[in-house]
Amino acid sequence: MDWITGRLKEPTTYLALALAGVGLGFMFSLPILTWAGIIGGIIVVFSIELIEKKLKIDDAIGAVSVHGVAGFWGTIVIGLWGVDGDTGIGLFNGGGSAQFVSQLIGALAYMVWAIVTAFIVFSALKYTMGLRVTEQEELEGLDLSEHDAIAYAGKRKRE
Repeated sequence: MDWITGRLKEPTTYLALALAGVGLGFMFSLPILTWAGIIGGIIVVFSIELIEKKLKIDDAIGAVSVHGVAGFWGTIVIGLWGVDGDTGIGLFNGGGSAQFVSQLIGALAYMVWAIVTAFIVFSALKYTMGLRVTEQEELEGLDLSEHDAIAYAGKRKRE
C-alpha cells in the first residue's frame, strides 16, 4: 500500500497496522474472521491518511484510527461473519441481518457517546487550562518547558 498512500514509510504506521490487525484478527477463532483483522489493518492505514491529511485532525499516533475506526469495524464485523458456537449469526453466514443491525446500532451509539464526551472534556480543558503550548515552548522543545531537562543531546535550535 506504500505506493498508494506513501504512509508506510513512517514507523508509527506499522504499529497502528499491527495493533488493528492483531486486535481484530486474534479475537476471532475462525480462519475466515482472521480476514477481518487484515481488512482492519488496511482500513487503519487509509483512516490515518483521511483523519490527518484531509480532515486536518492532529492524531500523531493514529489512536482515532486504531481504536475508533478499526474498533467500529471490529464491532460490526460480528454482524457480518459472527458465530455462536457452531451457529452462524452473521449476515454472510446464514444468520440474517438481526445481529448486524444490533452491532451497527451499538457501534453508532458508542461513536456518538465518544464524540460528545470528548467534545465536552476538551472544551472544558481548552477554556480552563488550554490545550496547546505556546509557540516559544514548542520551538524550545517540550522537554525543557514541561520537564526542565534536555531529553536529546545535540542540535537544540529548531526552525
